[in-house]
Amino acid sequence: MSSKRTAVAAAAALLSLGGAVADQPIYTVKSAYAAVANETNGLPQQRFRSSDIIAPVLQVNTWDKAQTDDSSCLFLSGAYGRHKAAPMILSGKDLSLVYADQQYDEVYASSVQTLNGTQYLTFWEGPRRGGNSSRADGHWLMYDGTYALQFNLTARGSGAIRDDMPAMRVTRDNTVLLPLYETVTADCSAVGGPVDAPLQDSGFQEMDPATNKVVFEWRAREHFDLNASFAQYDAAFGVGSPGGFDFFHLDSVEKADNGHYLVSSSHFSMLAMVDGQDGHVLWTLGGKHSDFRDVDDGGNATDFAWQRDVRMTGPDEITLFDNHVRSTDHCRGPCHSRGLRLRLDHAARTVALVAEWRHPDDGGGGVDAGRMGGVQLLGDGHAVVAWGDNPAFVEYNKAGQPVLDVQRGVAGAAAGRLERVSRQRWHGAPSWPPSVAVDAPSKSTSGATVYVSWNGATEVAAWAILASDTADTVSHYKNVIAHANRTGFETHIALDDAVARRYIGAAAMSAAGDVLGASFVYDMHTGKAVMQASGITTIRPPVKATAAAGAMGGSIFGFSMLFYIGNYFWRKRGAAPSAEEHPSYEKVGGGSAV
Repeated sequence: MSSKRTAVAAAAALLSLGGAVADQPIYTVKSAYAAVANETNGLPQQRFRSSDIIAPVLQVNTWDKAQTDDSSCLFLSGAYGRHKAAPMILSGKDLSLVYADQQYDEVYASSVQTLNGTQYLTFWEGPRRGGNSSRADGHWLMYDGTYALQFNLTARGSGAIRDDMPAMRVTRDNTVLLPLYETVTADCSAVGGPVDAPLQDSGFQEMDPATNKVVFEWRAREHFDLNASFAQYDAAFGVGSPGGFDFFHLDSVEKADNGHYLVSSSHFSMLAMVDGQDGHVLWTLGGKHSDFRDVDDGGNATDFAWQRDVRMTGPDEITLFDNHVRSTDHCRGPCHSRGLRLRLDHAARTVALVAEWRHPDDGGGGVDAGRMGGVQLLGDGHAVVAWGDNPAFVEYNKAGQPVLDVQRGVAGAAAGRLERVSRQRWHGAPSWPPSVAVDAPSKSTSGATVYVSWNGATEVAAWAILASDTADTVSHYKNVIAHANRTGFETHIALDDAVARRYIGAAAMSAAGDVLGASFVYDMHTGKAVMQASGITTIRPPVKATAAAGAMGGSIFGFSMLFYIGNYFWRKRGAAPSAEEHPSYEKVGGGSAV
């Protein structure tokens, strides 16, 4: 049981409690995880008392904490079966949820990108639809560290132009690259179609986000022939759908330091560098007409197919995720999904395999990632690989050994995917206050259990619980009655029977003991929130007491009547603004008790 420290005076009582984990534990036994997953459509998940956020429950097969960065966060996204989709942030320390905003139908490519020196949480959101049409009608959103929406980006042009979900990239020129789709009428007779068939062309726009001005635009159909595609002219590739035949399928684009653009076509199984002035093709890698000779003994450098998430990691190096789900005429042997790191010699026009990352469960049987997957190369030589329709991600060290192997759901059985996962630094300081729920059988703090969380706050290390018989003195440092270390997205703290007070609040603290934010003050008799948080200072006694401090010295809470939340159960939920409510808004309440 946790240790206790009781002061002489009841007004200054302090209970030091260890706190228990409100989050469900991480699973390490696959059979136990599968049993839980069977009840949730292959995606185990958990609910909380203080928030209506739904968090993933993870299976961890390998975790060498000495080789992973616990000061960073893990960024992922995805749906929750029948529930809404969300960008998600996990703690690098314990893999607990730090942030999720589950207001969207579909979310992809959640990551941190820097524009004009400021970090933003970026992701694509759009409607949930079947077939190829799910790639249309979305938006790229950019949120700052307070989770206020700063940019809502979409491709410019006619109504036929639609945003694609693979990846929006911020360039060093402080512009953004937006992949797009456009349905046009074209001659498809070369691939067995009519001369006036609907064709789903793809390309990208480079845009200045400050002005929404398009500074460069490129279309695949203007530079590539249809018969160079591995896509078959049938329904599987959009024939008969409103979008038309998806012959190219641009899945990623990056801008090189020299101003040219590296584009990736998954349906050509090819990468191409295109000129930054007029868009003509400078060279191609892979596909039916590669300009580079594969010098790997097994030909494994260009033997990729249906690839995703292509990135330039240097002037001569590229990483990509090789889905290899569909066989092509250059697929030799088992077509297992894998991550690749390639090195190009531009003078000799050769390409070599630097590293290859396969799933630890590959074992000769193969792990196919389906339609998604991604690779992130870290600065220390580690790589984070997401396994698409097998909802898992693995971090490999420089030697290619797994140091973190995590499942978000059961492979082959989950109603979800992990198309991208990245490990990045992020400082989240939400504009909304922490959330509190209380079980108070005596209508006071005596024997009560407090549940605390703060969706999006990355720096919370501990919690302090403050209570008083008068609402306006709860914030005084002498009224701290308990504290506990953060133990997941939600921490619960059991209060001592000896202290019975009517009003309660919670303060989130950093590792240095500084107050980061405070909850509303709640009346334990009525279940009402009676004061709104403001004026955050400290929970420590002042070095020199002054008369000016008074009963409100060290104030954490300021005045403002709120709303009736519920008898003995209340919550405050903050969420990032939606695109329609730009620039910012605050959600309060909602959801049901668990």
